Amino acid sequence: MMFSFTVFSKQIFVKRSLLIALALIATSFYSVQYVESHSGGETGSTDKGGANSGCSCHCSTSNAGTTVTIATASTVFLPNTTYTFTIKVTNATETNGGCNVACDNGTLTAGADGLRKSGSELTHNGAKALPATWTFTYKTPASGNDIIYAVGNAVNGDGGNNGGNCTDKWNFATQFNITVQTQARGLTMSTALLDFGSRRVGTSTTLTAKVNSIGPDAALTITSSALTTGTSYSTTPNTANRVIAIGSAEPESVTFTPTARGNVVDGLTLNTDATAVADQTKIISLIGKGINGEFTGNATVAFDRVRVGTTKTIVYTVNNSGDDTLFLAQPQFIGAAFTLGTPLTSTAIPPNGSATVAIKFSPNAKQQFQGSMTFAALNSVTVPTIA
Repeated sequence: MMFSFTVFSKQIFVKRSLLIALALIATSFYSVQYVESHSGGETGSTDKGGANSGCSCHCSTSNAGTTVTIATASTVFLPNTTYTFTIKVTNATETNGGCNVACDNGTLTAGADGLRKSGSELTHNGAKALPATWTFTYKTPASGNDIIYAVGNAVNGDGGNNGGNCTDKWNFATQFNITVQTQARGLTMSTALLDFGSRRVGTSTTLTAKVNSIGPDAALTITSSALTTGTSYSTTPNTANRVIAIGSAEPESVTFTPTARGNVVDGLTLNTDATAVADQTKIISLIGKGINGEFTGNATVAFDRVRVGTTKTIVYTVNNSGDDTLFLAQPQFIGAAFTLGTPLTSTAIPPNGSATVAIKFSPNAKQQFQGSMTFAALNSVTVPTIA
């Protein structure tokens, strides 16, 4: 009986020893499998499932030392349209990071820099050195709102989870709310600047910018348009609530008519019902310069005392101090005894140029003579009367 009992005890011991060994092997295999699976990413850890999600195998609570950011350059989200996003994980004390991205209604697609698709979610396919950034695309649903969720884990790179003792630090990203526009009105502009260059005073020049309605779901309306000052500029059209069909363009014509020399700066403001806030007010800058000739010369010509019956000639110089050609007609004389000696040497005087005309004084009596010389000029140039 004792022998039999002893044998039975040995059998029990052997069986228990075998079970313990198998359990250790299984535990070891699970640990290896755990580390390998999580270093290659996991899903279901975002706060899409509620605040109790997260990388709880590393720590039961989130850590503010890890920052997770969802970002995109897009500000307007249209139906069934794909946009590029990034997710970034940072932590000042850890070395490597991973992430998990999810959404409610849209479609996520991994980029080429370290994410992979798992079910409907995205996760890393290998840890990245911190700070780590991954790229993904998001396609909006046909309508309604959506939320993009993300969680990021910052680890020390030892290949394990340190028994969940919070050596590794994870945190949620701020949820990224998506509002899908039901009607999208968009525009592009052919230019934001109309440069008229140098234009002669009194003449008119017209330039045109085009506003293109790019939809895709609704026509664009220019609710109003106006010049900032309206000095030397005019526009057409200028009525309110001008509708531009999708795929069409409206020309915004601006005419520059300088009234004086000098730079003239203005702006044409277009107010629209575009969906994007940045497109709801657009300004076309207007620059131009008025140029013209400028008559410069002595205001008087003094012949002093001249003997009766003789002639005295004085050469008078006309200077152009302007920035355009000065166009003059031959001078006219008022007053007895004053006549033209030789004609004006040039009736088209370039900027900084000059011309001369000879004036003859032939007194026929012993008295004082007074007269004047006048010029006619083109392009509204003012020429004083020469005494």
